[in-house]
Amino acid sequence: MVLASSRLSINPDSVNIAGIFVCTYEHNLNTKIIPALGHSKLSKIQPMHLQSFYKNLLEPGVRMDKKECGYSPATIKKCHVILSSILRTAVEWQVIDSNPCERVSPPKLTKNIDDIKYFTLEQAQIFLKALEMEYTTK
Repeated sequence: MVLASSRLSINPDSVNIAGIFVCTYEHNLNTKIIPALGHSKLSKIQPMHLQSFYKNLLEPGVRMDKKECGYSPATIKKCHVILSSILRTAVEWQVIDSNPCERVSPPKLTKNIDDIKYFTLEQAQIFLKALEMEYTTK
C-alpha cells in the first residue's frame, strides 16, 4: 500500500475537530506530503526519508506560494503530525510494524531573542505591587 492511497478520511462531525483543522490537514497532505512521499510504499518509508523531507521543506524556493524562504518549523511540525497519524494507523491495522515518525524529530521552533518582551522596572514594580493586594470579588 502506498502513502497516497492510504489517506485517512476525516469527518469533523465524528471526531469533533474544527473544520479549519480539516482544511489545513488536507492542504498540507495534498500540497506537501503526497507530492514528496505519496509514491512510497508505507513499508518502505524510513526515518531518513522523513528527515530528508523535513530538510527539503526548510529549503528556500520550495514553497508553492512563491515566497523565497522555506516553510516554518511550525508548518513542518504539522506535516509531521499528519504523517505520524497516518503511520500510527497503519501500525494499528498491521500494515507496517513500526511508525518511522517516532524515530524522527521535526525542526525545533526557535524564538528570536529580540521577540521576547520584558517588563520595564516601572512595570515590574506595578506588577509586584498588584500581587501584594488582597484578592476581592465584586
